[in-house]
Amino acid sequence: MKRLYLLTLICICFVSETFAAHIVGGELEMIHLNGFRYRISLIQYFDELNPTNPGPDTQPLRVFIFRKSDDEFVRDIFLPFNSSTPVEYTNPDCAIAELSTSRDVYTTVVDLDPAAFSDPEGYYMVWERCCRNAGIVNIINPDGTGMTYTLDFPPIVVDGEPNVNSSPTLLPPLSDYGCVGQLYYTDFRGTDIDGDSLVYSLELPLSSSSTSPLPTPQPRSSHFPVTLSNGLTLNTIIPGSPSLAISNEGFLTVNPENSGLHVFSVLVKEFRDGVQIGAVQRDFQMLVLDGCLPPDPPNAVIQLPGDDTLYEEEAFVAYTVSEEKCFDFLVGNIGPDENVTVRVRPVNFRGNVNGFTFDQTRIGPDSLMYKICVPECPLRRDEPYIIDLIAADDACPLPQTDTVTLTVEVEPPPNALPVFREFPESRFAITTDEDSFFSRTIIGDDADLDDMVVSILGIGFDPAMTGISLVTEESEAGTITARLDWDTDCLVYDFSETNKFELAVILDDLDFCSDPGDTLWLDMTVNLPFNSDPEVTADFASPSIILPPDEVLNFNSVATDLDGDEMNFRLLGDGFDPEDLGVVFEDKTGFGTLSSDFTWEPDCTNIDFSDGTTFTFYLIADDFDKCQVKNFDTLAFNVSIDPGFNNKPEFTTVNEQDLRVNETIRIDVSAADLDAEDLLTVDLLPGFLTPPGQEFVFSPGQGFGSAVGVIEWTPPCELLGETFDSRDFRVFLLASDNDCPIPKYDTIQVDFTVSNLPVAFDVFEPPNVFTPNNDGRNDVFVLSGNEDVRYNLPVDNCQEQFQYMTVVDRSGREVFHTEDRDFVWDGIGNSAGVYFYFIKYTTREFRGSVTLIN
Repeated sequence: MKRLYLLTLICICFVSETFAAHIVGGELEMIHLNGFRYRISLIQYFDELNPTNPGPDTQPLRVFIFRKSDDEFVRDIFLPFNSSTPVEYTNPDCAIAELSTSRDVYTTVVDLDPAAFSDPEGYYMVWERCCRNAGIVNIINPDGTGMTYTLDFPPIVVDGEPNVNSSPTLLPPLSDYGCVGQLYYTDFRGTDIDGDSLVYSLELPLSSSSTSPLPTPQPRSSHFPVTLSNGLTLNTIIPGSPSLAISNEGFLTVNPENSGLHVFSVLVKEFRDGVQIGAVQRDFQMLVLDGCLPPDPPNAVIQLPGDDTLYEEEAFVAYTVSEEKCFDFLVGNIGPDENVTVRVRPVNFRGNVNGFTFDQTRIGPDSLMYKICVPECPLRRDEPYIIDLIAADDACPLPQTDTVTLTVEVEPPPNALPVFREFPESRFAITTDEDSFFSRTIIGDDADLDDMVVSILGIGFDPAMTGISLVTEESEAGTITARLDWDTDCLVYDFSETNKFELAVILDDLDFCSDPGDTLWLDMTVNLPFNSDPEVTADFASPSIILPPDEVLNFNSVATDLDGDEMNFRLLGDGFDPEDLGVVFEDKTGFGTLSSDFTWEPDCTNIDFSDGTTFTFYLIADDFDKCQVKNFDTLAFNVSIDPGFNNKPEFTTVNEQDLRVNETIRIDVSAADLDAEDLLTVDLLPGFLTPPGQEFVFSPGQGFGSAVGVIEWTPPCELLGETFDSRDFRVFLLASDNDCPIPKYDTIQVDFTVSNLPVAFDVFEPPNVFTPNNDGRNDVFVLSGNEDVRYNLPVDNCQEQFQYMTVVDRSGREVFHTEDRDFVWDGIGNSAGVYFYFIKYTTREFRGSVTLIN
């Protein structure tokens, strides 16, 4: 039964927050193809699950090469995105929702100039990226700390001769999670196609030189190790019993004591003839969960025939030709529903172990016995062979195992081994040109006159896919003749991916034991035709162009390929799409020479200058020859929009304003700009409130050199609340010009104090007579607009407001009524005499009389 980890809701939430939209590891790779041509690759391991994950970078990534002796820059290389594949778990049944990783590869083929890469101390590549996962627990400020990948390589020429070397390859990713209190193990060993020795060690990960998302790679002196969390060291970078460690051979182990996301780095050093010639540093993240059930590993022992001893660690057995070649392998400590697998791992030999048989019997509630029989024929002819017998359960995330080592000596039946004729050496080299046909006859002899077969085995590749075939032409007792053919048609196989192959030609006689016979090792190399890099040129004087705004930049650019190969010629922007800026450039595809004009008239209305006024463009040409070798050339240039000098607009000072309710105020707010050609706008400052109500009106203003905005406001009593106390209000205004590319502005605040209107009701003395005789004097009875202010109705304030006025005659009959404070009573139709009026305010009343005289 699988020991699936038990997680509480809290633990699940923690894990889901641990992952951020970042790269979780990776390395650089450099593979020699032929001559001075190399395939350069950047490999990233990327978190696929977080919903905020933007995905891997899709633009070409830029790797820098520096000289080790003085840290001087030598050249840069652009690596386009190539592929993305999922990283599989060791045990797919142990997959969890919080861990899913892809392997993303950026790669290109380049020709390195031997004159530039002959320094005896060698060179190193650098690539940088920011930033790391915010949830990493073993370093300080992870989301503000970047990462740096490095690869050291020797000179490509030594003493005038090519110095062929490739970096280590096929390094496995970190595909599983760990558990607190449970041993985690994985095999980090890679391979080296040159046969160099690899030595592994832990290192502190390197931070990037800046927190820019894609910093320009800097020399090694600019990079420092990350800062570990308090109390941690390299030896306890993932603390535990034991803490994280890696053997010189590349076997990594840790029994972690803390959950969370941990980062570490592995340095792989490359040695040739005892001298270090290269190194690659790889970054990894390891997820450790808490709540996993503790492991309960199986317990395995060997019992040999006629021997009651139970061997727990190692044993030795020897079999004669006539003996049954079996022994007992006992596995205990097994749960009733637990699945156990037993496998054989070769120790001192290469090859499969398919000849072993297993007969399983349950001998108790928690024990199994396997009768294991070894092959009748020895797996090594001249000495005993050694195997590891491994019993493994199905615990998650990794099986728990127990191992017993057995040394086996099997007496073989007599047999003379077949040998290849005319090949005194067991290894030799074959070199042929691409798009050619190579053929070689191979003959084998057997002294016992046994029948024979000859076959081929590609080491790490399928010979048929590369055009290699072996045809048996003649076979008889004791002799076999075969023909090895190699059709290096580049349209069948892309030799730019790799042009070196290790092939084993195996001669085997058909005796009972099928002894391995003779093996001929062929180091096969395809010479690739020279393919010149395309070259990009442009008819500007300098790649750093200063362009005044509203002027047109126009130049012609040309991509040339001396081989006449088909090319793509295109324009990219660093972090932007040139078309969005109004750039006109036609991407081209064609043969030999391609030409395209670049035209740009910067328009400040559709360009965001908030991040600066300099824009980096890349003119990129990539070719495709018949054999699919892809070369690049990139011409980078910068266009800086010259801001020139721009005077700042300024407001004319506006004093504080005291207002009375129900009184109207108009304020002209003026601003001026010494640059008369700039369009100046005066408006409210966005994001700031204006006094409430529809009574406040602001009319923006525009003009060249000057502009006026107008405030009109009749504050109502409602602004003062129930107590009618004075209140302060503030308005913010913005004066901005439209200068390109960097407009300037000024702001001002206008302060208002709004008060209730004081009214002296005790000075109100209405006139007491009027004469409607059309003589132009006192013809009407009015209480507004009189020169003598005592005759005018008191103005409304927030407490007292005019309601109406009524006039009656002496008998009490109403002769006039109005609710208009600006009324006019002409008395027409009324006889002369005394009339009485009643004036009503909110809480006040005025009574009096007026005499009408005809």
